[in-house]
Amino acid sequence: MRLKELTCLSQLVAQSDLLEKLKPREVQNDFSKAGLDKKGKFQLQNARFKTRVRRNNQVVMTDRNNRQFRGIATRSQGKTTTIAIRKGEAPGGNLRTVKVVGLPEPTNSERARDELIYLVLAGQKSLQESLFIQRLWFPDITGQSTTVNSHQLENIVSPMDLNKSQHAAMCAMVGKSPIVIVHGTFDAIFCPSRIFTWP
Repeated sequence: MRLKELTCLSQLVAQSDLLEKLKPREVQNDFSKAGLDKKGKFQLQNARFKTRVRRNNQVVMTDRNNRQFRGIATRSQGKTTTIAIRKGEAPGGNLRTVKVVGLPEPTNSERARDELIYLVLAGQKSLQESLFIQRLWFPDITGQSTTVNSHQLENIVSPMDLNKSQHAAMCAMVGKSPIVIVHGTFDAIFCPSRIFTWP
């Protein structure tokens, strides 16, 4: 492994750790109702899917009398979370607040990042295989060129119904700039792919 790759990985890990430390250790949950189901299991109905209590989350619940109950989320399906609480301590349906304690489970992108770091350190992957990473971290490496001459570009974009900003974005993508950030509609992002698949 080259020194530049180790430098890239070290910065990636350092930035990830800094972002991890910024995450709250206690998050207030929005819920619509809570109580025991027909099987006697305590279930929490989350108000929002995105902020739902996830499996393995530690939960602190406070009822209307300010009594606290602690539990572990054992199952999460849709907006419904099943929480394991010690027998006889279920707070019933009179909850005032629900808090998730501790860090949430890693997201898919965080898992992918960790897997990439492992594979690179194990020698099974190389950061320099990716043209995107090359242009960000290793610009001195000569990679695949995406430059298209103006005549070829016009042949590709002329059949497309592009507005002025979309046309400018496509020209920038196949120009000399190593990295171009485009934000817009599906068409604005999809159309440039025609350039790289054009015979």
